[in-house]
Amino acid sequence: MRKYVLPIAVGTALLVFQNCGDPVNPTFNTSNSSRSTSLAQKSQDDYIANVYQGLLNRPPTSLETQSWDDLISQGYGCSYIAKTVAGTAEYSALVASHSIATNMGRMYVALANRAPVADDLTLATTALNSGQSMANLIANFLRTAEFAANCYDYSNLKP
Repeated sequence: MRKYVLPIAVGTALLVFQNCGDPVNPTFNTSNSSRSTSLAQKSQDDYIANVYQGLLNRPPTSLETQSWDDLISQGYGCSYIAKTVAGTAEYSALVASHSIATNMGRMYVALANRAPVADDLTLATTALNSGQSMANLIANFLRTAEFAANCYDYSNLKP
């Protein structure tokens, strides 16, 4: 099992998010069945759908999916998609109306394909209460090895 670290600067302190997830062979339950499926079987459209469902609590429209497919073909990667979605007014409004635990849960499901562990939630709460934004937490998470490994599990995508 691998250990991943997510450093977050809060004032003069440096918080470290840690988990013991396995990004090499993660599994998840698909929305259409109860069976477990490897991420290696997923396409870039699955990644786009996962980000939208996780961060915005809705599926992408066909126009949104096509727009992202076009950008991916031009070389844009996973982190650009996640940063852009997290930078929308729609995401900001959703974050403002939900708890830290809900927002962190959505972020981890969308970007790491796992639920956050207790330490993730504790450290995120500290960071958010110290003035960090969810968009900043997402931007920091996008630089982790865990995110990169998860991104590479989707065909045609790079971090």
